[in-house]
Amino acid sequence: CKILFEEEKNYTVPYQVQWNDEQMKTAFSSTNLGADQDRTPSTDAYITYNESTKRYEIVPSVLGTVIDNAKLQNRTQEQLNNSFQEDLIKSKISITVDESVYQDAAVTEDQPELNQHLSELNSKLESYENAEVTYEFGAVTDVLDSATIQSWVQVDNENITLDESAMRDYISGLSAKYNTQYVPRNFTTSNGNQVVIENNEYGYWIDEDGEYEQLVKDLEGGQPVSREPVYTTAGNGRDGDDDLVNGYVEVDLTGQHLWFYYEGELILDTDVVTGQPVGVNKKTGEQEDWSTYEGSYPIAYTEHPATLSSDIYGYEVDVQYWMPFVYGQGLHDASWRSAFGGNIYQTDGSHGCVNLPPQVAATIYDYIDAGFPIILYK
Repeated sequence: CKILFEEEKNYTVPYQVQWNDEQMKTAFSSTNLGADQDRTPSTDAYITYNESTKRYEIVPSVLGTVIDNAKLQNRTQEQLNNSFQEDLIKSKISITVDESVYQDAAVTEDQPELNQHLSELNSKLESYENAEVTYEFGAVTDVLDSATIQSWVQVDNENITLDESAMRDYISGLSAKYNTQYVPRNFTTSNGNQVVIENNEYGYWIDEDGEYEQLVKDLEGGQPVSREPVYTTAGNGRDGDDDLVNGYVEVDLTGQHLWFYYEGELILDTDVVTGQPVGVNKKTGEQEDWSTYEGSYPIAYTEHPATLSSDIYGYEVDVQYWMPFVYGQGLHDASWRSAFGGNIYQTDGSHGCVNLPPQVAATIYDYIDAGFPIILYK
């Protein structure tokens, strides 16, 4: 009877929890969790072009309902650990499954790489908006404005390109308007006559491929630019389509007269002797046409003094001032001549060169350099 009335005592019974990680992963897997409707995956954030703002922007990611097993198991283990601290496992434990265990989007709107790409795209758009090119043709200018540039910008998702075909059409338009080389030259002579120079090798010619490459760089630079076009060949100076603004040598082959203009002023004019229309080659005895070529040409170079020789015609002569322009023909002094002009060229002309009085040759030589234009006509 004594034991029935013994005082009540508390005993602490230690226990150990053995955790089976593999069983937990199997039990708490998304495949074991049902839903009222199919779960939807998360969608990534992405960049898109906004037509109304004319800028790129980020479309945020959208969290789906697909469960991330790792998140679910971490959440489960965390709640179980909390339960063990309070009491032994009951017959039922409730685990809350909410959006915190859903799979994240692979690309989110806060990722630095995405935002950096967004910044680069909008910066490129801003560059095209700020760009402007003023083409200089001496005192004449031609402006490629922002509106035209914007019409070339092509936007496709995350790609920004320039309409190469439209750009090249624009450059071809500049060429048609401002090229002065290899096109018939309308020229007003010193006697007031209008002549057309067909063989026109002097002037300006735009390098369309080079200009396209430079234009792309200018537009990507995003700043107003003033410059000349990229030329394949450049003359001695121009104002718009006038490429003789800095001067020229004019030779009337019929009148056997030369005029020399420099920066708008007539420096001198003189009679000359040019190529003989019918000459006899001393080496072959055959008749040949030694006429001076018609056309407009740049002076190739200048030389003082110089020795002129020809194996074809069998001569060698020393001159003080040599200024060739095409195919071995050039301006030079002819100290052996006592007269110039008239009809001398028809029977005692040169082999194609323009013979000048020595002092005239010296004066022209002092003014000009390679590239200076000479125009010869009948």
